[in-house]
Amino acid sequence: GVEKVDDYTVDFKFAVANPGFKDMAAQPNMSWWVTAPGHLAENQDKPEFNENPVGAGPYMLDEWRDGAYVKLVKNPHYWNPDGQYLDELTFLFIPPEVNRVNALKAGDIDVMYVNSRGFLPELDADPNITVVSGPRLSSGQMIGFNHSKAPFSDIRVRRALIHALDRQQVTCAWTGICRDKAENDMYGEGHPWHCPDVAWPEHDPAKAKALLDEYTAETGEAVSFNVDHFPNAQAEKTVTAMIDMWRQVGISATQKAGPRGPGFIRPLLSGEFDIFTFVENFSNADPSLVATRFHSGHPSSVQFHLDNPRIDAAVEAVNAATDRDARYAASCAYQQVLADEAAFIPYDHPRMHIAFRDNVGGVQQPFGYTFNAHRLWVAE
Repeated sequence: GVEKVDDYTVDFKFAVANPGFKDMAAQPNMSWWVTAPGHLAENQDKPEFNENPVGAGPYMLDEWRDGAYVKLVKNPHYWNPDGQYLDELTFLFIPPEVNRVNALKAGDIDVMYVNSRGFLPELDADPNITVVSGPRLSSGQMIGFNHSKAPFSDIRVRRALIHALDRQQVTCAWTGICRDKAENDMYGEGHPWHCPDVAWPEHDPAKAKALLDEYTAETGEAVSFNVDHFPNAQAEKTVTAMIDMWRQVGISATQKAGPRGPGFIRPLLSGEFDIFTFVENFSNADPSLVATRFHSGHPSSVQFHLDNPRIDAAVEAVNAATDRDARYAASCAYQQVLADEAAFIPYDHPRMHIAFRDNVGGVQQPFGYTFNAHRLWVAE
């Protein structure tokens, strides 16, 4: 339950220990919706209701021109006026992204989010522009196995599928940018819970072939399957690259784009799938969020149809740890168990990119899906 302590304090009471609550509650993209008594009932039917947000942040809405811009000014009631460096902030709507890039290079805007990593080399090459990057609150892109059916119920096949892939090249196909190393943990560099030493099965086609031969000799079955993926060209290109690598070790695989909208996840819920692509699968603000989803007793485990006692024990160890060091160690150990069990195939961690001109100061590494725009200042 939740109890009021005073006008500025509430107590959250849990049935069991929840050491990750503070991290989850304070994640940058978390909004706490608290309305004044009667405010919603009195205003929700007014046409302008959604155009007049109420908040407690450093800036407040001054003007909103639909499809053009949103202008914010200082909130005179903000608790820390010394932290309000700018008199106003204007967020411009400039589609498509190439036009935003050109506006930044021309000096027409000061800061921009960079959605497409394909623009990063161009922005990095401009002497008047700096790009900073940070982790998103996402467990990343991955390929999920249906552990409840053959051949994915056999760890030899799962490991063979990972050994067959050059995951750096898979990431290159997905993003258009080739990295020096594959992604291995569920947080990414720069995240406070990043575990740099997690080791997944390395790219080794010979090992893949040996494991597949052993499986086929024992079961009499060749490995073949279908990959369900998102209905877009980027996903199709990435899956095609993986299928080509699997074919080189004797695996026969096909692909199918799922329907748009909620219908896309129906095969997950029914278990009528072999392999499934996931994009930015779930929030990784805290290890308890990440770990619980792979426990066989959690509803989210239906995404992988897992029933693995070793993974369950590792999840329970994460949830039982209390202090920060113990939780970090348990989280890294848990992720290594996922790698040892070849629970899925990680291949990319999306990152947040902010580009700004050299007259802008106070830019911090972005984290999550936003950055602290209220801490910026502009040199005159």
